[in-house]
Amino acid sequence: MASQLGDCKDELTDAAKNWIAMDGLWFQAVEQVYGMDAALALDRQVWEQFAVILKPCG
Repeated sequence: MASQLGDCKDELTDAAKNWIAMDGLWFQAVEQVYGMDAALALDRQVWEQFAVILKPCG
């Protein structure tokens, strides 16, 4: 059982790293097309929505 939990934790960690990398690539793509101000505004808007969805574990 502990081994399975460790595997799930590793997979979750990898998924989180991939998600952060994708978020960065998305930001850079928006910045290239629309500029830094637009990228920051859109990024802020998305994170405000995400903060409502994200709830602490436990």
